[in-house]
Amino acid sequence: MERLFDGHHSFEEIAAGLPASPRDLVTAAYLKRMAEPSGSLLHAMLVNDVTCAGWRPGVPVRLYAGRGDKDVAVANSRLCLKELKASGVKATFTDVGNVDHMTSPFRALPRILDWFTGLRGA
Repeated sequence: MERLFDGHHSFEEIAAGLPASPRDLVTAAYLKRMAEPSGSLLHAMLVNDVTCAGWRPGVPVRLYAGRGDKDVAVANSRLCLKELKASGVKATFTDVGNVDHMTSPFRALPRILDWFTGLRGA
């Protein structure tokens, strides 16, 4: 890794030099600690796990996510929905399918446009 990120390699050279899976960049102990956090790591995770805590929009909210997204866990949207509803916010969640992070917006945007168009006519 150090030899790739020395400031002298292009993006293409770095990409070609990386392993096929990010798991090959970390140790088994690291993966275990991430899967079963405890102590100060767990505390830091809990402190930072504030998906929508404290957010109280005065308008209805619609959340969209794809359950196939490997970049942002769909659980984040579901937790946000739960937190919003618990605070009295009118919110809904739509699973746009078993699609990746880049496809999710293409599935969601027509639905969002339809919603906004409907609001304009209301």
